[in-house]
Amino acid sequence: MNNSYFTLLVILGAFVSSCKSQILPLDRRISTIVDDSYVKDTNNELDKFVGTWLFTNGSTSLIIKINKHEQIYNGDYYQDYLRGEYAYVENGIEVINTISLLEDPEVDSTTSDGLQNNINFNPITYQNIGGRYIVTDQDYGCDDCLDNERHWYVFHRSRT
Repeated sequence: MNNSYFTLLVILGAFVSSCKSQILPLDRRISTIVDDSYVKDTNNELDKFVGTWLFTNGSTSLIIKINKHEQIYNGDYYQDYLRGEYAYVENGIEVINTISLLEDPEVDSTTSDGLQNNINFNPITYQNIGGRYIVTDQDYGCDDCLDNERHWYVFHRSRT
């Protein structure tokens, strides 16, 4: 009788552990990510990109604001993700400013009253700057990069 309980516990334990999502590093290639796994920022590498960044050159300026979102489901797997917006000013005239989209509760999943509780909400859909993939010089042939340097691979979408 004790052997039956022990066998049942071993089988149940194996089943429960096999149902657990696999946690993967940020530098995992998309083609190797298993459905329903979690591409997690385990070393907090994305944190160094979060914040407001300013570039100025004479009378031209570019402001980029970046937020971190954790465990966002993209339809295939979960991921920690950076999402950003920007403002561009030329000769004192604001050409474009999408930064307010980061503060919009209809768009930003980090707000308490936004759509984050809606299972169909995905902040990745509502961004102009974003990404989660960490790359090294081996990935993209960066001649000026150090061997141990890692970079955020980002995309930009213009809505003008």
